[in-house]
Amino acid sequence: MLLEILDRERAKAAFFLQGTEVEKYPALVRAIHAAGHEIGNHGYSHRRPSEIGAVAYIEEVQRTQSLLEHSIGAPLASLFRPPYGTMSVRTLIGLVCSGFRIVHWSVDSGDSFMHDANELTGRIEKISIRAGDILLFHEDQAHTVKAMPTILRALKARFLDFSSIEALWRD
Repeated sequence: MLLEILDRERAKAAFFLQGTEVEKYPALVRAIHAAGHEIGNHGYSHRRPSEIGAVAYIEEVQRTQSLLEHSIGAPLASLFRPPYGTMSVRTLIGLVCSGFRIVHWSVDSGDSFMHDANELTGRIEKISIRAGDILLFHEDQAHTVKAMPTILRALKARFLDFSSIEALWRD
């Protein structure tokens, strides 16, 4: 549904995908890519480095990158958004040395902590959002998907446009 909404609203997004989900839904990964959205890596198991250790964490990220590239049949930019937005210095250095670019958000929608589309829409309308901000949403939240058309229109009404992570780094 989210892909249909983004298409209808002529908006592009970056999807940071977990390896476990990539294994379950490779056709969805291909559909995201075919629709022209950016695909990034969100680790394999959504665990923190403190839970599995730096070496295993880096291996999970590399495994997920392989799964993503295999799913679409082409190389992808090595973009990584750490689960929970945290990682150890050791994992940061290891991933950067492995060629990964680390992506964080600048505005958390808070959708993980709500259950109502109207509440989410109201929150986004009140937040100060500037050009270049990266907004964090979770596609597995039903209320987020329900609120997305209204949110996208509200952002466009503020004269904000949607661009890729790669384009933000070029600017």
